[in-house]
Amino acid sequence: MAGPRVRKSAEQRRAEMREAADAIAVSDGLAAVTVRSLAQRMGVVPGLIAHYVDSMDVLRAETVGRVLTAELEDFREVVETETSTRNRLRLLTELLTRAGREGASALWLDAWSYGLRVLPIAAEVRAHMDAWQAFIQQLIEAAVDAGDVECRDPDATAWHIIAVADGLNAHGLVQYRDREALRRQLAKAIGESLGLSPEDLCS
Repeated sequence: MAGPRVRKSAEQRRAEMREAADAIAVSDGLAAVTVRSLAQRMGVVPGLIAHYVDSMDVLRAETVGRVLTAELEDFREVVETETSTRNRLRLLTELLTRAGREGASALWLDAWSYGLRVLPIAAEVRAHMDAWQAFIQQLIEAAVDAGDVECRDPDATAWHIIAVADGLNAHGLVQYRDREALRRQLAKAIGESLGLSPEDLCS
């Protein structure tokens, strides 16, 4: 005989909701994060979700923030396993164009599109664009200090690299050219910006 049902705390429910929202956003897109989809994934009635959610715009913005933060943290952790600044740039090139990033890349596109009209999402996107800018700029500055690359304007160069990577990943979502071609194109753009050959960045 089943025991009595344990009532979950509000914080437990919110944690489950965050986890469900993150998974739905990456697998099905930001538009798929709804009261109904959250309820279905959590196995509860929609009314329970509505009880905890004051604004779907804010919930989606927070979802964007969590997913993009986790992705950047993963990138940073992997890249920092390399001690050579040039190898860190090579690894960055590979990671930015690797298979398996489609969900995160699509979420970026969703967030940019939503951000046109939803201010909380726009704010999250800008904050994470700044975080990526700082991350890549720091990699470039470290490589300049080590004498591994040449760059007069790390800030502008980091922005250029991000823009190229974003565009190429958008192409990859619709299988425009294969993954290796996208990686070579990104390596070419980064190499030209830093006085390196594409071969230095694309093994």
